Amino acid sequence: MAANDKNTVDNLLKEISAGTVQPVYLLIGDRFLCQQAADRIGEALCATGGTVHSIDGDNENIQATVSKLRSFSLLPGRQIFRVNSSRLFHSKKVAKSLWNRAEKAKEDTPERAAGYLRAMMEAGGLDSSDPENDPGMLSAAQWKKCFAFAKPAGRLDWTAALLAQISPETAPVPTTAGADPAAQLQEVLTAGIPTDNILMLLAEEVDKRKK
Repeated sequence: MAANDKNTVDNLLKEISAGTVQPVYLLIGDRFLCQQAADRIGEALCATGGTVHSIDGDNENIQATVSKLRSFSLLPGRQIFRVNSSRLFHSKKVAKSLWNRAEKAKEDTPERAAGYLRAMMEAGGLDSSDPENDPGMLSAAQWKKCFAFAKPAGRLDWTAALLAQISPETAPVPTTAGADPAAQLQEVLTAGIPTDNILMLLAEEVDKRKK
């Protein structure tokens, strides 16, 4: 799989313009830079016609995304399914980074901080829609077991305040019981998707051990 960085995005765009198109594009790193690159890649892919469908990774229903990828669209041109803030590559290994982002954003952008906090909880196997799972109420031992790093010192009552802001409409969509979202996606991509369907995944944090 070819890899590019922010300095070689132009080369990737030239490849797309020349007709070399991949079924999946993964963008990792700073949120703003990833969004910029995704915008440019989306424009290049749709230069001859197509539509970019934006999907909120925090609330993504992976079954719905997989269904769209497998289906032939009645719309003309390429169909780009862009998943922002994908959670597919999260695990306990990235929990500390997600916590640091939540703590940094809690004052200025609480909505974004809540997203990071939810992602951390899910990476640790906790249902973020259940108030009983408030990280701030976990013991030091429970915290370490869930998130694989030591519980921070000081008052953590702000976590409950952030989680209280989550409405039913914005709560994460649960996956089918026993189903691994990453495995479902890998299965459909291995089987093959229609030529004009393309998946674009954006992620700030990834566990590179994930397939």
